[in-house]
Amino acid sequence: MTLKNSVIKGYHVFMIRPCITSPPTQLIVDRDYSNKKDPDACLVWLPALETFPISVHDTVTDEKRHLKLSDVEGLPIGHVPKILSNFFSLIINEGGTITAEVTGEPVPSFPPWPAPNEEGGGVVLPCNYVINHSDIKATFSKLCLFLEKSPEGSAMDMSIETTPKA
Repeated sequence: MTLKNSVIKGYHVFMIRPCITSPPTQLIVDRDYSNKKDPDACLVWLPALETFPISVHDTVTDEKRHLKLSDVEGLPIGHVPKILSNFFSLIINEGGTITAEVTGEPVPSFPPWPAPNEEGGGVVLPCNYVINHSDIKATFSKLCLFLEKSPEGSAMDMSIETTPKA
């Protein structure tokens, strides 16, 4: 299942850009157990260097700071938006997996995400979240209902991949 038109929050705090690859790098979404403000918070991490082709290990991910992929691999790059963290933490607790695919450059947060000058605002990375769960149809239905009740939900699109029958 893919949740499109979302964001990774906190680029202005972490200041780490992922390597843009084709196909898109699958960033790891996992619980942020050290977050004292939000017990359901989820971090988005760059995968380990060995998951990338050796040809991109020295790719510059941040021209301004001269950072290469080999400098930032395995580090967190931001948080899942709070509106999604509760739902994502449940999926992870149930053995599901979530990855993020960055779809653009860092930008100031924009509606329906808080404006940069509002609480929770800042700089975000546009992304899609890919969700895998043993009961994907039920997860899809629950997420649809959840998103209908939130202002951010109207900005996101969901699709569910079905495997063609042989």
